[in-house]
Amino acid sequence: YEARMRMNSLSDDEDTMSLAEYLETPETEVTVTTLANTTEYLRQNLYMSASEECLRAIQKVPSFLPLHARLAEVLLKQNRTEDAITKYLYISRVYQMRGQGDQAINTLQRVLKLAPMDVTVRANLIDLYVTGGGLERALDEYLVLADSYYQLAQVDRSLEKYQEAIRLAEQVEDSQPWKEHALLRIADIY
Repeated sequence: YEARMRMNSLSDDEDTMSLAEYLETPETEVTVTTLANTTEYLRQNLYMSASEECLRAIQKVPSFLPLHARLAEVLLKQNRTEDAITKYLYISRVYQMRGQGDQAINTLQRVLKLAPMDVTVRANLIDLYVTGGGLERALDEYLVLADSYYQLAQVDRSLEKYQEAIRLAEQVEDSQPWKEHALLRIADIY
């Protein structure tokens, strides 16, 4: 009963985890309790307590990635954005190694909300979309990546990414919007 109440208290979190994620860990009670406690600590702005709670649980269940994600959230609350980004990148790599592309994508999207001009992360996201069959989403990200390179005054890289987007668009049924956007931007650059 107590574990169910803790699970219910977690339903308000931005990150709702699947039941499978909870059942994959042998320490379900530790994970549920930690996530519930840290939720409460975050509500009370007790960031150090939340951080310590996460670290203790991670020592017991190091492979349970939602604990790492919670720690990244705590780091953000402490204005430690770079540390949070590093943690999210670690989480994404582990999801990729586990073959959990959707979770890796979600994690990288979080990083890009924090650092939208990070071209390396965006390129990694594109690769995940391409390998996962999300070509339309990959094309959208290619255009953003090319624009980012342009804003960073890396015109050659920008042109290269627009060309890659045009080549990738050939694999999509209705490729006209992406091709037009890329060609217009290439023309603007020249």
